[in-house]
Amino acid sequence: MKFASRSTLGWLVLNHCLLVSIKAEAIEYKLGPADQVHLRLSDVRPGTGEAYQWTALSGEFTVGASGEISLPLLGMIIASGKSVAALSDEISVKLQNRIGLAQKPNAALEISKYRPFYIIGDVEKPGNYEYRPGLNILQAVALAAGFSKDREKYQLSYRRDNIVQHGDIVVLSQQKVALIIKLARLEAEQSGATQVKFPSDIRAPVEKTFLEKTKSGEEALFASKRETLKLQLQNLDNIKSVLGQELTTLTNKELNLQKQKELAQKDLSVVTDLVSRGLTVNPRQIAAEQTVTTVESSRLDVSVAKLRAQQELSKIEREIIDTKERYRASALTEAIDARNKIADIEGRLKQAKDILQGNAINGQVNKLESISFYVSRLSNNKLETLNAVDATEILPGDVVKVVFPDPAALPDE
Repeated sequence: MKFASRSTLGWLVLNHCLLVSIKAEAIEYKLGPADQVHLRLSDVRPGTGEAYQWTALSGEFTVGASGEISLPLLGMIIASGKSVAALSDEISVKLQNRIGLAQKPNAALEISKYRPFYIIGDVEKPGNYEYRPGLNILQAVALAAGFSKDREKYQLSYRRDNIVQHGDIVVLSQQKVALIIKLARLEAEQSGATQVKFPSDIRAPVEKTFLEKTKSGEEALFASKRETLKLQLQNLDNIKSVLGQELTTLTNKELNLQKQKELAQKDLSVVTDLVSRGLTVNPRQIAAEQTVTTVESSRLDVSVAKLRAQQELSKIEREIIDTKERYRASALTEAIDARNKIADIEGRLKQAKDILQGNAINGQVNKLESISFYVSRLSNNKLETLNAVDATEILPGDVVKVVFPDPAALPDE
């Protein structure tokens, strides 16, 4: 008995006709038990314009088995079944009401670790694996070390290697595209541009949804970092303005004291002359001398204060320059790292493609005919099992089942 020799194209047509595939479309992700989220709370203080971080209320939190997360000050909040945006808004409102703030604080909530997905059936290492956005069944099989090695039953030893390589190519291609998009953002930061200009000729086997999500993420990060830089520079400019006003005041005061000193010295000269001619008494001369000394002392104090203000002003001006340079230097360092990673990924991609090409030359063409995929997913508290194909995108908590056909059911050539 031998395996059928249907072509890969024939298999694709057959599967798309017979299977109800799960569409890989952008679905708003709903949180669930075991998801880990990172919360950052901040606001801008009225009057000063300073950005304030609520470090005591920020941190990593895990959605418990009951679907709730426990937050400082706010207690238990239901997170299961809610989107990140909805939960962020709810936390902002609850915190505003709890503390009595005039405006809602900014709650930046992001998923730091998704709950795992599960893969069972005819794979080498069934079990639970860490989820990452955009994961499809083919990549899930690659994470589980490929299809089962039971050659006597399925005769798919060469296919497993091809599937792993295909999965690696997809994952590496996504990583490369993500780095190219990140590099565009970093170059915009280095040049001081107001918006990111992404390359229009990105060529990689990635889904459009993945491309758009990655661009949106980098644009949001670019805007956030620019806003942070803007607030820092505004704060430094405010301090610089205050120091400038203080310096002006001290300069005027120094001029007034100089005039007072000149008048006091004239008065002392007159009194000294009168004393020398016996027309007035010494105490008056002593009082005039004390006046000159007091005015001079005040003038020196103002000069010292003025010098300190000038030093602080110079320090703030250097801090403004340093802040801008740190922003650009950070982007430059990240850009170098991104270029190095792209070069490494390109080498690994070439290696994976060379292996596939070698398999094809040896007649080991990748064929997945007759293999079935199923996805079990909890929806509205009801477990649904759906037919799928190798490109079907999966979600955290999904159970993927890989089923090889019974050899006896396969027709002979």
